[in-house]
Amino acid sequence: MKDNTSDRRTTFLLLCLYMALSLALFGYYQHIHSKDEVNYISIGEKLARGDFLNGPNAYWGPALPLLIAGFLRLGLPSIIAAKIACVLVGALAFFAIRALSHRLVMTEGLRGLLLFLSVPAIVAGAYSAVNTDLMLASLLLLYFSLVFDPAYPQRPRAGWLCGALGAAAYLTKGFGFAFFLAHFTLFTIVHCTVNKTTRLRRGILANFGRGLLIFCGVALAWGFVLNRKYHDPRVWIGISGAYNYAIRGPAFQPLGAPSTYAGFVRPPEGAVSIWEEPYYFLVRTETWSAFDSLWAFRQQVKLVRDSVVNILAFYGTFSAFWAAIVLGCLLLCIGPASDVPGKFALVAALATLGLYTAFYAALYSEERYMWPMGFLMLMMGGSILHLLLKTPLCAGTLRQALIVFAFSSSFLLHPVNMLVSRANKGRALYRLSERLRADRVGGRIASDGDYGASVVMAYHLGAVFYGHAKPGMSEAETITELRRHEVRYYLAWDERTPPVSSILHRINAFTEGERQLTLYAVGP
Repeated sequence: MKDNTSDRRTTFLLLCLYMALSLALFGYYQHIHSKDEVNYISIGEKLARGDFLNGPNAYWGPALPLLIAGFLRLGLPSIIAAKIACVLVGALAFFAIRALSHRLVMTEGLRGLLLFLSVPAIVAGAYSAVNTDLMLASLLLLYFSLVFDPAYPQRPRAGWLCGALGAAAYLTKGFGFAFFLAHFTLFTIVHCTVNKTTRLRRGILANFGRGLLIFCGVALAWGFVLNRKYHDPRVWIGISGAYNYAIRGPAFQPLGAPSTYAGFVRPPEGAVSIWEEPYYFLVRTETWSAFDSLWAFRQQVKLVRDSVVNILAFYGTFSAFWAAIVLGCLLLCIGPASDVPGKFALVAALATLGLYTAFYAALYSEERYMWPMGFLMLMMGGSILHLLLKTPLCAGTLRQALIVFAFSSSFLLHPVNMLVSRANKGRALYRLSERLRADRVGGRIASDGDYGASVVMAYHLGAVFYGHAKPGMSEAETITELRRHEVRYYLAWDERTPPVSSILHRINAFTEGERQLTLYAVGP
């Protein structure tokens, strides 16, 4: 009882620390800086207006936009609503980390330390950008806390909850669909292997059925909503995986992101740019397979190689001791079962790390995609540290203090660096938009490049961004396209000379920080 009271007190105090830190730093992260953020906010605005035909999107999951929409319904400004939503997702991540920590054996003091170390990482994740990666991490960690439990076969409610969390992960990010099905199936097999009695195996299979019932029901309902909008069977399970694989084929690799070579494109009704609908690019991109040709196979090998190198680098940023943590878990897992308390959770964590890494190693990865594994690695490290401190090698208060300090520092450096490096990111774009608003800029705009910054500017201005010229497009073709789309304003970034100067009339030039922008009116 005393331990439970202490645990609740620690949880409450650290949650207060997270909320206080988030509030204190809010002013440094109140702006948006990427085109993806614009899309989540724009979709949230549609859902807040009740536009459930155009709001659902086959690429951008609905979970975060729905949360943003809830705050918009309270009358909050859009960007503020999005930031608050991200902070609340961070609170969910805190509880998810706490739940997962109880599956691994450690002292209450060490558990409190791990929760404390997670706070800066959660704040950094919440304020890094308006995206779904922290939400996905929260939901997956909650799911892991259920399925890592050795008593899982005896808890019928766990099956329902696993299915609900898997469905929520899928609605957050398309990656959740395949990963949950693979992971849930794998751990059903693992539990059946570990538990030998018929009664327990029946409970495991019943939980599997319950989980799939919830997950498939939600996935089918969401697929129906998407098909109602797109009328295309490819969208039933989302297009994020198909799109990201297609654009990294051998034929498209030299061209870069589709938005850079699509030319001037009219966005769908209510969208800021065509990037809000990656489906547009998917249907215009040829599918490919590693077995199409030798060239395609080499491209797949290159993708895997580059992704593995990136993932290992990301793990290194989470903690300098990541390899030691993984190796320590591996050595403990292959030893005698009686030697390690809580061995099942360590095996489960190690298997999850391998499966998750394998999914992203097959294609492409970014640091934020690996956040769930960063938090999982923190918990694994805490369990290893708990065992290490009990060995004769670490005897002595000073030696233990130095080990704990080194461990803590390794997990604190990266989130602190993230917070410092991203402070006030997007402020220059916001200030530029304010100066353009003073010149009454709005309507349809195009640019000479920097697609992401141009989308953010268009959102701030309440304008619609039509893109920029295709690589190699002649001046005559560019003029024809600008006139066909009735573009009113043209943005030239960083003092570059616009390619169609004959119909552009310079209005003004602006500088904010390191960003330089020249505004032109498109003449007849």
